[in-house]
Amino acid sequence: MSALGTWTITSNPFLAAARGSYINTKKMSNSYMAKLKVNDADPDIALIETSFEPFDTALDEIYAKYTAQKGAQNGAGTAFAQKLGEMTDKLTLWDSRACLIYPPDTASGPYKALFPNGHSRFQTGSQDSKITAVNVLIETLDKAIAADAANAPALTALKASVSSYYIDLIKAFDDKNNAQSITGIYSDACAKAATAVCEQMYFGLAQLIMKFYKTPEKLGNYFDETVIKTHKQTSFKRSPKPGLKYTIAERTLTADSEIRIKNTGPMLLRFYLAKVKDAAIGNVFLEVPAGTDSIFTSSQLGDAENNHFIMVTNPDELQTGSFVIKLL
Repeated sequence: MSALGTWTITSNPFLAAARGSYINTKKMSNSYMAKLKVNDADPDIALIETSFEPFDTALDEIYAKYTAQKGAQNGAGTAFAQKLGEMTDKLTLWDSRACLIYPPDTASGPYKALFPNGHSRFQTGSQDSKITAVNVLIETLDKAIAADAANAPALTALKASVSSYYIDLIKAFDDKNNAQSITGIYSDACAKAATAVCEQMYFGLAQLIMKFYKTPEKLGNYFDETVIKTHKQTSFKRSPKPGLKYTIAERTLTADSEIRIKNTGPMLLRFYLAKVKDAAIGNVFLEVPAGTDSIFTSSQLGDAENNHFIMVTNPDELQTGSFVIKLL
């Protein structure tokens, strides 16, 4: 029996087949539209085509904008992660300059005022807390400049270095958040367009049933049955420990299979595909910054045709990560 034979009248099979995936919906929509065009010499089919075409076009257009924006978001996320990653070297520089102003062995009090807990507050915790730590250092330097006229020039130069980095860090943080916000807007628009497509395809199915009620086998000529099939959505939630790698699942994916990754932890994580379970990370991987909630294609993780193990590694040596991944 064909996949069409398993459908029930009271549920929309296209919504079920979409499984929350815009690319699945787009494939169904484009396939349906193409098959209507092939048969539009029939005036009944031409009417269905005319009715459906605006919905297919709308989904194509918003999906193109959405994927372009996802690329921009990924770029902004990577830029922020790189800027945040510069903090370790910056701290070493700031600390060494602070030691010249306030040698720890002779002026431990003023030095401790600048770094009361060493570097820990700059290197652990959330992104927000690390950014706050830099801002607090700037405020502390302001107080030191006002209180120590003799060392004010050196402290002012140190503050200028910290402030310059802080400005760049805030800009990268804002760019990342703005990109995520814009992606969310396009994602919502995609969801609405995808739902409208599925509803219109369901309506078109009803029209085709009326036309072919005596020859229902012809319905299969209008729908891509390789896409229209039901699956259970697979979801995984993990908390990778510092410096370790984990096998998430073994799956056979295509290059354009969609994977939704939500990084709920305080640091970036790296996802990749491997030939064998628990394999080490290679040269191709997807770096997902903290706070990211986006849909990616499996090709971004590696060679999906030859690598079936979905892997994650936490490169941070101090903090435990967390994420949710959904195979769409």
